This record gives sequence, C-alpha cells and structure tokens, in this order.
Amino acid sequence: MVQRCWNKGPLGPSIPWGGFVLLYTNDPSDPLALELIEAFGAKIVEVSEVVSLDPDAVNLPFKYAVVWKW
Repeated sequence: MVQRCWNKGPLGPSIPWGGFVLLYTNDPSDPLALELIEAFGAKIVEVSEVVSLDPDAVNLPFKYAVVWKW
C-alpha cells in the first residue's frame, strides 16, 4: 500500500478535498485493487494521471493507481 496524500491548495490537509493513492498495480483486475475500489468508492487511473499530483510516481514500475478522492 502507498501512503501518499495530496491537497491542491494553500491550506494543505485542512481543506475539505484531496486524494489518496491506495495502491499501485500493473493489473487493473487485481483482486486487491477491486476490493479497494468497492470498499472506498475509489477508481483506477493510469499512473500518468497521478504524476501531476504525485511527482514520485514518475519513477514507479506500475501502470495503474487505485485512487480515492474526496
């Protein structure tokens, strides 16, 4: 599991919206990914979409990220 949280705004985590990468994976049908999607209402996105929010993701050997946003 990846513990990465982001908020786009001057107040950081105190603002009421942001996102959390729950898991990086190469298989969008990974059973754990599917469970996280169901449990959190998360969605699976390509890692290229996460790079703009998580610069460290550019060096990861994964194709997909399970992301929960609020």
